[in-house]
Amino acid sequence: GSEMCIRDRYRVNQAASQLLSTRLPITEIALNAGFENMSYFIRQFRRFKGCTPSAYRNTEDPKSLPIPF
Repeated sequence: GSEMCIRDRYRVNQAASQLLSTRLPITEIALNAGFENMSYFIRQFRRFKGCTPSAYRNTEDPKSLPIPF
C-alpha cells in the first residue's frame, strides 16, 4: 500500500492495543495514535479492523471479529 496507508494501519494497530489495555477515552487514544480528526480515525479503524473503536473495545475476543478484505 501507499506510505499513508501503512502509517494509518500502524496507528490503528497502536490505538487497538490501547483500546484493549486501557480505559482511556477513545478520543484520547486517537490523539495518542496521531489522529487529529475523529471521523477520519473511526473510518480508518473500521477499514483495518472491520468495526468501530467502541465495538472493538467491547468485544471480548477481537479475533472473533470478521476480517475485512
